[in-house]
Amino acid sequence: MSNPDEIPAGVRDWPDGTGMVYFGMSPWQGMRKSRYQLMTRFSVDVPVLYVEPWVGLRSLRTGKTRRARVLTDIGLGIERHAPNVTVFPAKAHLPVSHSPRFAGITRRRWLRAVERAMHAVGIDRPIVWVSKPEMKFVADHFNNAFTIYHVVDEYGGYTGLQQQQRDALARTEAQLLDQADLVIVASPELQNAKQGAGRTMLVLENGVEPAEYDDARNQQAEPADLAGIPRPRLGYSGLIGKRLDLDLLRATAEHRPDCSLVLIGKVDPRECAAELADLEALPNVYLLGEKPGSEVAAYVVGFDVGLLPYAINLETRHISPIKMYEYWAAGAPVLSTAIPAAQRHDFAVHVADSHAAFLEQLDALLLRKSDKESQRLIDIAAQNSWQARVDTVSVRLRSMMGYG
Repeated sequence: MSNPDEIPAGVRDWPDGTGMVYFGMSPWQGMRKSRYQLMTRFSVDVPVLYVEPWVGLRSLRTGKTRRARVLTDIGLGIERHAPNVTVFPAKAHLPVSHSPRFAGITRRRWLRAVERAMHAVGIDRPIVWVSKPEMKFVADHFNNAFTIYHVVDEYGGYTGLQQQQRDALARTEAQLLDQADLVIVASPELQNAKQGAGRTMLVLENGVEPAEYDDARNQQAEPADLAGIPRPRLGYSGLIGKRLDLDLLRATAEHRPDCSLVLIGKVDPRECAAELADLEALPNVYLLGEKPGSEVAAYVVGFDVGLLPYAINLETRHISPIKMYEYWAAGAPVLSTAIPAAQRHDFAVHVADSHAAFLEQLDALLLRKSDKESQRLIDIAAQNSWQARVDTVSVRLRSMMGYG
């Protein structure tokens, strides 16, 4: 239902005062994650307040966040974005603490400021979305019309967490799962992990904006830092760190010295600095850094093969990779390790269960890429648009809230 004219009658009609208040885990600007895609489209019909992550009191005390920001952020107001999104930015003069001593007062100050912003944009009946377990205190503060817990990852699998932290996170998340009116999960694997008695769940996998990739394919000039890189290009777009099988990427670059391995995205060297250094030292490996979300399509359409080179672990067994849909929209064949998301989509993803199989399938893909297969992938991407995802959520919300 990507065409607005095909949306069921009533989906676009919301009661006065209704709006989305999304408590995000990352800043709004430059982001093209699911929360950005969903909220941008919902804002066509209802006001959206996107609340950026709070500044931690500990971060101020340790100097991780510059204390000078306290003064400069005092005058920082809400930011308006088209079509109808308002951003409540992170403010250093409203830090939030999780310590028993300061949590109550700091949270109340921050929540009051958010509530003022909410009313300023005309939201009196908020549909509150929270996206991480530590946001549980937000979910029961407002006079919510509805509460959604949006699970985009298996957070317990994130790099850098100690077991004590994982256990505490699991306890808090269980409470939030029981409290939410609706739990939106990014994959069937997350649904299996989070389901429980009395919990209402909706699987909403990631998607793509097909028009962005149509435009990018029709552009004549490539980005300057990509244009000089020789083809064939084996590409990856996303976070570069422990979640990837870096040994496999090194083996790929060494196996195909005639190909360029192009990686775009933020680099997280935690627990893998040596492996990243070894990879980057190879002559046919290019780390181009993080790109603004609006520019990613221009890079991805320059890939001859799109890679999902994930290590198999707790985090990657539950993901729905946005990049898979982006590769399809670019018309690039997709080669993946044996993560469940790839196995579920093996009609459009080539899945390898070992390093040797990965390299063998890569050789075959480079030989048989065709325009017909590229068009098939582009057509599959068109069936997985972000607008279709929004329509799915709208229908479920309206049904559960008694609006249609």
